[in-house]
Amino acid sequence: MARKTPQSFDSDHCPYCGQNILTGAMRCVSCGKMLKTPEEQKAAIDHVIASRKKFRIASVIRIMVFLIIIGVAYYFFAGQLSAVIKKLLGS
Repeated sequence: MARKTPQSFDSDHCPYCGQNILTGAMRCVSCGKMLKTPEEQKAAIDHVIASRKKFRIASVIRIMVFLIIIGVAYYFFAGQLSAVIKKLLGS
């Protein structure tokens, strides 16, 4: 019987021992066999790092835009806001 190779493996079971593994795992926690080649491992790690950097940059840009909008709104409406607060407080 031919032994399965990691490249022919496309389910969530280890091709060597048959135990359940997490999808995308690089190594089987049960038998310790490598499920991906070093090139596949490096590509997976690079993908995760790139997506995290992209997320950080996008988050920083969103926060900056939000703060700018709040600042501009406060600048234009600060006088009206204080008048409304004074009316509500009855001063």
